[in-house]
Amino acid sequence: MNWWNASANWAAGSSNSRLEPPQRQFGLATDETRTEHGTGQSPHPSPPVFIPWLLFFNPQPQRPTMAYHSTNFSLVVRLPDEAAQTYALNLAQQASRLNQGDEAEPGFPAELQGSTEDWCFEVEGDVLNGQPRLWLHSNNGGIDAVCAFLQHLLQKFDPAGQVTFQWSHDCNRPLTDAYGGGAAVITAQEIKSMSTGQWLRENAA
Repeated sequence: MNWWNASANWAAGSSNSRLEPPQRQFGLATDETRTEHGTGQSPHPSPPVFIPWLLFFNPQPQRPTMAYHSTNFSLVVRLPDEAAQTYALNLAQQASRLNQGDEAEPGFPAELQGSTEDWCFEVEGDVLNGQPRLWLHSNNGGIDAVCAFLQHLLQKFDPAGQVTFQWSHDCNRPLTDAYGGGAAVITAQEIKSMSTGQWLRENAA
């Protein structure tokens, strides 16, 4: 027996009381039900009506992407010889371990101990045309620490030299207060730095 004829057979078997025949799924009446109510006859029963599942699909709204802020810099510093490069790389490794909670090793420069909490940059060494170099870079800041590290190297290996570099503040979302940057000039005697935010505050009308 086809399921759409079940309502008619069910209604015919009820002699003492008039019960409403069952309705088709989703509240749609059968052809026989429409005939019983005087809405006309159909020569052939209609096939079942299926409502696409997409009508019931209710996707949840996506959550906004969390804002990720970064402070970026990258610079190369030339050193006088391989001994200076080895010293600088070893010092950077010690400072990184201090940043992770280790104790300072004997001989670690006292002027750098206060900067290790901000030590979140990478230091790598290479040689170009026989010239030892350091590559310092970060996406996580560490501006104060890298300035102190560079000044220490200048004091030890190049008292008359200087190092300059810039950094940028960035964000993965276009927040209005997320962007900016700064620059520093470092010598063995002093560190001069500025930020774009500071410059705007000082020069805005």
